[in-house]
Amino acid sequence: MTEEENAESPQEQPTVRLRLLKQLILNYTGPVTGNKYVFSGIGSIVEVDADDATIMLEKKGNKACCPNSVGPQPYFEIVR
Repeated sequence: MTEEENAESPQEQPTVRLRLLKQLILNYTGPVTGNKYVFSGIGSIVEVDADDATIMLEKKGNKACCPNSVGPQPYFEIVR
């Protein structure tokens, strides 16, 4: 493949499927790429750039979701 052909076909970035664990509509801007992601309620799954996913997986809410849960709960989980 020539250098010119390589420049015409941008390399696809790896993605990760994330599931929203909160009951809310979330319009989220990727912290690394600036890509826009829209999650539409608990259980919604979106393909997210792997660079954004790493940071998004660390995001936790201040409130526990359920009476028996302790501490901040994550917003997202990886779907395999």
